Amino acid sequence: EVMGRADLRGQTSIFEGGAVIETRVAARDAAYALATLEFAGGALRVPGVDAAIGAALRVRIRARDVSIALEPPREVSVLNVLAGTITGVDAGDGPSVLVHLDLGGAAIAARVTRYSADRLGLAAGRRVYALIKAVSLA
Repeated sequence: EVMGRADLRGQTSIFEGGAVIETRVAARDAAYALATLEFAGGALRVPGVDAAIGAALRVRIRARDVSIALEPPREVSVLNVLAGTITGVDAGDGPSVLVHLDLGGAAIAARVTRYSADRLGLAAGRRVYALIKAVSLA
């Protein structure tokens, strides 16, 4: 919760906001060194997880590592594509905005340019897809 608070923006780097979500190791793919971590809003594929199946893990997702799409992308290298709903947009004074997302009960944020937010029509209530590179979660 603290990592996503816009009122603390001046006290921390704008690039370090985000969220921490509770997950559980659901599967491991030894061939690719990837683990599948399930949480309220779906599942994340994360490299280099050294934990047993069923282990509880907290995952930090930085807002700067989350992109937003209006449709599920096709043929993309990003492994984590999660459906969600925008719960709010904090514009502030700079060139970027912080978009708050609800992924089936898990709250995360995405930092995007004001241009992208306007071009995509990002606003509370809009259904979107959060794209999170697996390597950003390592």
